[in-house]
Parts: sequence; structure tokens; C-alpha cells
Amino acid sequence: MNTRRFARGTAACALLLTLSACATARPPRPIPETHTLVPGSRVSLAAPAGFILDAALPGFGSPDGQTAIFVNELPGSVYATMRSFSGEGFQKGGMLLRTQERVTVDGWPARLYRASQPVRDADLGRFVLVFGDSSRSVVLTAVTPEATWADHAAALRAALLSARWHREGTPPPSDPSAAGS
Repeated sequence: MNTRRFARGTAACALLLTLSACATARPPRPIPETHTLVPGSRVSLAAPAGFILDAALPGFGSPDGQTAIFVNELPGSVYATMRSFSGEGFQKGGMLLRTQERVTVDGWPARLYRASQPVRDADLGRFVLVFGDSSRSVVLTAVTPEATWADHAAALRAALLSARWHREGTPPPSDPSAAGS
């Protein structure tokens, strides 16, 4: 009787683990036509109108050079990365954390932070989006002068939230000739 219970319990555990693994596995999928893959990363997004791909960032920049979106993939758990994005963490980086919200990006739980940073003659406004899994973190940062924040905030937020993480793929090598394409 106890052996039978043990066998059923073991089978149930194995089934749950298999279902859990299947639920988190994401098959590779094509990059949407509206998105551009950032060179050297597994991230694509729909950049704001007029922004150009800049492999040197890596990310996108506005034609006037005042506004940019940076894409970074980091080793390590997203949960550890999110812990470093506290009010104190921003303060250590010379920034003021204004707001944070829980969002979903490409099916992944994420956090979107709004911060500001005094720099020389002006203040910079920032959105920082963090998502990932237990082994990798994706950090997207959008930066623009606070003086023009109202003009750019909605488009920057939409671009960050449009991100797709093609985590199963191998990132293509960075190609400096792709800048501006």
C-alpha cells in the first residue's frame, strides 16, 4: 500500500515537473516585421519613429542625438538584478527613483522604473525596464533630457514595452556596419 502511494506521488511529481518545464519553454519565433533585432543581443523592439539603429550603443538613437534606448543582456537571475534597482541602488548611481511599476513584457513579468539624473547643465529622464529568467536579465534603458520628457515619454515607454526576447536564439555578432540601417 505504501509503495503504491509512493509510486503515485512520484509519478504525479514527475508529471508536474514536466508540465512546468513545458510551460516555461518558449519555441524560437520570427522577429515581428515592426521590430528590429539589436545587434549583439537577443532583443528586438519597435523603436520610436525616426530612431536609428546604433550598434555602438547597442540600441537606438534619435537623429538629434539627445534621446537613446540602450539594450543590455546580463548574466544572472532577473530577481537579483531587480533587487539592485531599489531607491538606494538608483541613488548610488546618482539618480532619483521616481516611480516603479509591475508590467508584462513578451509574456515575462517585468518592472518599469522611472528615474531622473542630474548631469552637468541638465537633468536626464530615464525609463529602465528589467525582465528575464533565473539565468539572464534583460535591461533596457531609455534616456532623454527632462526638458523634453513630455515630448518623448509615451513613445519611449511604448518602445520598451514592445520588446521581444528571443532567448533561445544565439545573439548575432555585433556588426558596426548595421548602424543607421
